[in-house]
Amino acid sequence: MACRLYTQVATDIPNNEAALDLMTCNSFYDLYFTMTDYIFHDYGQGSLRAEAELAKMLLLPLFASEGDPLELGNEYLGLYQFKAKKWYLVQNEMLRVIGGNNPVCRATGHDRHVHTFAKLFNPYGKRNLHKFTRMLCQVIDDWVRWNFNEFLGELEQCLQSREGSRKSRFAIAVLRDLVQEYPQYTSIVMSLVKERQWTLIMSQTVTEQS
Repeated sequence: MACRLYTQVATDIPNNEAALDLMTCNSFYDLYFTMTDYIFHDYGQGSLRAEAELAKMLLLPLFASEGDPLELGNEYLGLYQFKAKKWYLVQNEMLRVIGGNNPVCRATGHDRHVHTFAKLFNPYGKRNLHKFTRMLCQVIDDWVRWNFNEFLGELEQCLQSREGSRKSRFAIAVLRDLVQEYPQYTSIVMSLVKERQWTLIMSQTVTEQS
């Protein structure tokens, strides 16, 4: 920290605003590709890269002097690797900041985790699954929309982790409690887990009941 502070003072860049000023001479596209190729290129996989992508998209309107990113419509969808899911995530992140005390979630950012879950409730057939998923992400209750993607993604990743690991045990415990409290969802839980995982859920349930 001492080294960082010394460097900031010595180079006359005492704060973030001064550092950002150095980049305002770049065009929108120069800045976009500079950040993509040199700043975010080496980020790790998973959540780190996702967070970096979100941060990049939130910063771009400020650099480009475009104003409120929520007023830009769908222009972002033309950017590289930026589709509807990330656009919803960006809007939601901004709404948490500027939306007042009770911001309303625009929509859940749908990905393969949400898609996998939505197919369990899809009444319109496989042909219309994608449309149903996107509709579900916009019409479910607001308190569900905020964290729908995150909860499902985390649970599925935990289920895919090494057997016996802390993440795996956590996922099994969550689904075990779900089956115990709401047995009507047993078939849904069975479709989400592997045979070995379902055996663990049932064995733990029997153990607790006995």
